[in-house]
Amino acid sequence: MPRRLIDVQPADGSVDARLVLTDDLRSNGARLSYTTLSHCWGQPDTATRHAMITTPGSLPLRLAGISLQSLPRTFQDAITITRELRIRYLWIDSLCILQQSPTEAADHETLKDWDEESENMNSIYEEAEICIIAAASDNPAGGCFVQTIGMPPRVTGGNWKSCFEHESLECRRTLAEFAQSGPLARRAWCLQERFLSRRILHYTEYGMLWECLSAIKLDDSIASTPLYKSASFGWQLLPEKSNWLAGAYKDWHKVIQEYTPRSLTKDTDRLSAISGLAKGIANLTEDTYVAGLWLSKILDDLLWHCDVQNCGTGICARQQSYIAPSWSWGALKGPVLYSGWGDGHRYPARLLSHAVIPSGRNTLGSQRSGHIWIAAPMKKICIVFWKYKTEKGETLYLCNVAEIDAPKRKTNLKAFMDDRRDGPSNWEGCHTMWCIWLRETPEANRKDGLLLLPVSLKTYTFRRVGYFNWWHNGEFCMENSKVQKVRII
Repeated sequence: MPRRLIDVQPADGSVDARLVLTDDLRSNGARLSYTTLSHCWGQPDTATRHAMITTPGSLPLRLAGISLQSLPRTFQDAITITRELRIRYLWIDSLCILQQSPTEAADHETLKDWDEESENMNSIYEEAEICIIAAASDNPAGGCFVQTIGMPPRVTGGNWKSCFEHESLECRRTLAEFAQSGPLARRAWCLQERFLSRRILHYTEYGMLWECLSAIKLDDSIASTPLYKSASFGWQLLPEKSNWLAGAYKDWHKVIQEYTPRSLTKDTDRLSAISGLAKGIANLTEDTYVAGLWLSKILDDLLWHCDVQNCGTGICARQQSYIAPSWSWGALKGPVLYSGWGDGHRYPARLLSHAVIPSGRNTLGSQRSGHIWIAAPMKKICIVFWKYKTEKGETLYLCNVAEIDAPKRKTNLKAFMDDRRDGPSNWEGCHTMWCIWLRETPEANRKDGLLLLPVSLKTYTFRRVGYFNWWHNGEFCMENSKVQKVRII
């Protein structure tokens, strides 16, 4: 249960809304049915930011009353919707969690409040009656009730009415795509907000969509259609919460691929903005979540790489602040990919131990430090980088990987450097690295592993700088490499 809620007061609006403490409400025996709002913060000016947040200084005023006209349009609409639904309370993140004032430095009270509430984000959305999504607005002034343009004619073999009558799979997926379209689909926090909510009202430029764990429906449609929580995932979600949590756990790599291209106002929220979903999965599976990876599948989860196709130079790069160990995708800014999905893997490596220390109360959010010990075949290699101009004039950085003891012999390893901002310019030329072999897929004749640079050779401590794969016929350069115990930080 969130610490604070907005009491929207009677439906006729005769009394101003106000912020209330849930501990006081529960002590009075009140039934705490509430809605939530999922919205884009955007880049508000100072006046708008003051109107959309609660600071330690403005908290007493918010508890006394909140004038509807003083709030941004999206917040006003959310209060109106909540009143019309005859639900008494509403939760909006920026009003119900203490925020830093634009004109003041962050204080301990604000940081503590955020840390504690972010830890409970999964239950805040799971326990809400309905989540209101302002899907068409890229800032708080845009509102929920926007001018609609109607559905584009994407359905083949009939009109929308016949599509609903025949319940075609194509139509179902199209509706799911529309439900996750618009500015909110580019916001990282909104992925878990949608996944965790039991019921959703999407206010989109195509109209209002209803979504729950068993159906999705357009506002003017006759019949509802089974829901795909995400068209790109392709899971069919059933009413039981465990089913979709299990699906997210099974296809965690797809979740991360959809999540990491999305934007964050604060880069430090890279792990925090998906920690609510991770907590729900951890409660269901009893697996251990380690800085964005699952312990039972860690050798697979380590094999992410920068999505070169979808990020230009300057986007895929290491975080400026420490968020996670180098082996976690949380340490990278920009979209990442996983490859080599499938079954029948063999693992020449094994995890020996792990340790992570969170930076705050939310143990699934940002980390202060962390390491893993792995025993794996290891080899010292030489990587040669050079620039390549495409027909479109784009600059790519390609590489060859050679063996130290046979520099003229290519290894057929394909290397992907993690840092696409500083990496290419600094890596141009020949550089010595170490690679560890983590996984083999015999059916595809494929090998996968990590590229490392030493932090201390004396203590066998390394940091991750990239990922490699090999899927050619012929000799694999690491086939007879010695197994070495290494610590990666």
